[in-house]
Amino acid sequence: MQPPLLPPDLRDWLDEDHLAWFVIEAIEEFELEPFYAAYRADGHGRAPQDPGMNAHAARLCLLRGRAVVPGTAGLA
Repeated sequence: MQPPLLPPDLRDWLDEDHLAWFVIEAIEEFELEPFYAAYRADGHGRAPQDPGMNAHAARLCLLRGRAVVPGTAGLA
């Protein structure tokens, strides 16, 4: 049996003052409904990744000075 790749709760890995918590709180303030509105409620045509998660990842990359354009070396 393979062990889990991530902990059940990220608080087990990240300190209270980790930059990720700031990003999560900031993205929660964004209006993401326009991103979700393009997808059907029954799941067909759903985004390959959750738009909110993409916003979190992009913001964290920007704050760390990394490129956020798909296919660029800065995402590695």
